[in-house]
Amino acid sequence: MIPGSARSSTVPYPPHPPYHEALTAMYIVANWKMNVPTETIPTYMQQLSTLNLAAHQLIICPPYPYLTELGAAIHSTRANCKLGAQNVAQAAAGAQTGEVSAAMLKHMNVHHCIVGHSERRDLHHETDIIINHKIHQLQASGMGAIICIGETATQRAEGRTTTTIAHSLEVALTDVAPPRAQAPLMVAYEPRWAIGSTSTAAPADINLVLSFIRDILTKKWPHQTIPILYGGGITPTSITPLLTACALDGVLCGGVSLRSESLCSLLKAVTDHSASN
Repeated sequence: MIPGSARSSTVPYPPHPPYHEALTAMYIVANWKMNVPTETIPTYMQQLSTLNLAAHQLIICPPYPYLTELGAAIHSTRANCKLGAQNVAQAAAGAQTGEVSAAMLKHMNVHHCIVGHSERRDLHHETDIIINHKIHQLQASGMGAIICIGETATQRAEGRTTTTIAHSLEVALTDVAPPRAQAPLMVAYEPRWAIGSTSTAAPADINLVLSFIRDILTKKWPHQTIPILYGGGITPTSITPLLTACALDGVLCGGVSLRSESLCSLLKAVTDHSASN
């Protein structure tokens, strides 16, 4: 049971999550946040290009100023990797000082963009309505949205995990078109209390939330399979137990992606796990 959820949740979820047949491809989204790798970007990508990721998909999301350099390094090393962004403006153009539009990101060969990350919600007061506008901008420009949702420590303690998740998805996905190849959607469940730490939620709790999210998405788009990721405390040592115990389609990671060595270790753990299952 999700800690504290039984008391006030008004949205039912199954007591035992149904078995989920994971997608063939696992998605690993590397969010550099406001950092750069400890080595140069060309060296970083050269190390990653030596890995055989099979069908798995790596998406790296650097700060805006490094999109061009990282994109060039991905191209030159022919790494099995897509370029992602960490944020996008909610408007298409105009008097929006400091903002970057979806069309501008598309011009820089960005394929995916994170929206609704907990740090954007906490530090920049982004709401689910704002996130909805951003998803629409990304879809209009033909880019994928990686939609982050999750509960705070307070919401968790007050038993509002499922109601928080349900409300976020309902608002963020209002009038959003079904995902398509040119504009895919992913949902990343990141308990906001776990971000930036080495703590992860218990696998049983993660599975309950994943099952709850999957049920909402299936009801909205019965004929679509939306990848569901987990973020929070992802490390090379935590990833295998997490993949073994949880019905995941991928992970959203932060600090572990700032060194090619640690990211390679994480990716190898993913491929090894897939090969053994």
